[in-house]
Amino acid sequence: MNQDHSPALISVIVPVYKVERFLPACIQSLQAQTHRRLEIILVDDGSPDGCGAICDRYAAADPRIRVIHQENRGVSAARNAGLEIAAGDYIGYVDSDDYIHPQMYRFLLNAMQGGDYPLAMCDKQDVAEDAKAEFALYGSEDVPVGETDRDTLIRQLSQWEDRTQVSWALWNKLYRRDLIQGLLFKDFFEQDLEYNLRAYLRMPAGALAAHVKLPLYCYVQRGNSAVHSINRYRATGILTAAECIRDVEQGHSEFRPLFADMLRKLIDRTRNRVRGTGLTGYCEELIAQVQDTL
Repeated sequence: MNQDHSPALISVIVPVYKVERFLPACIQSLQAQTHRRLEIILVDDGSPDGCGAICDRYAAADPRIRVIHQENRGVSAARNAGLEIAAGDYIGYVDSDDYIHPQMYRFLLNAMQGGDYPLAMCDKQDVAEDAKAEFALYGSEDVPVGETDRDTLIRQLSQWEDRTQVSWALWNKLYRRDLIQGLLFKDFFEQDLEYNLRAYLRMPAGALAAHVKLPLYCYVQRGNSAVHSINRYRATGILTAAECIRDVEQGHSEFRPLFADMLRKLIDRTRNRVRGTGLTGYCEELIAQVQDTL
């Protein structure tokens, strides 16, 4: 698995906002990939700190890096802007406060091409924000690759609160372009889950995804990251989530109980996030609208 099967172009989309402390490590980990044919798309989402300048500095030194500067419109709009210009045969997403193992995209691509899979995923390791993961290079005999079928991927989405399983995440995956062609991100808090749900439902029943069973993605634990924050706008996302899940369940009645369970868990997660923030009453009004349709 050390040799690339083809010189396929991989486009990696990185939404950037208020991460100037972490951004260089993220970009450098992409530049260090052993699969060299990358298009690294940095989307500066109106970041008020020095992120825009950092993006431009790296782009000036590496022709593989493209930078988009836009007004702040949120992570979904930033990823969609990257998708608009992505030229790759394969698409990946990395969060700008995280970083990756230098062999991550080579291993994911080789796994996909070795079995003609529409997507591949790897495991993650959690890293404290003041720590740094040490990487050793793997040999081909050290790369275990398994398979996960489409229906299992979909069922695992309802278990996203179990952060040890990785079907819900965007950033540990590589998608074949034809699988996600025209698939854009919706603007709400759980956009990863909803995007993957729609991607998985595009796979035929019985189709398989490759699973590289190595922790190649470094997920940095930041207490003030978007994952841990909540405000009135983010709370409203529970309505968008409900609408999106109802949209995708059309034509997939076999998954209707699963989708209802996903909505209940989204409700519980929203309640937990707003506890003690002064948004409880507002969120309960939103949740009542969702529960009326369950």
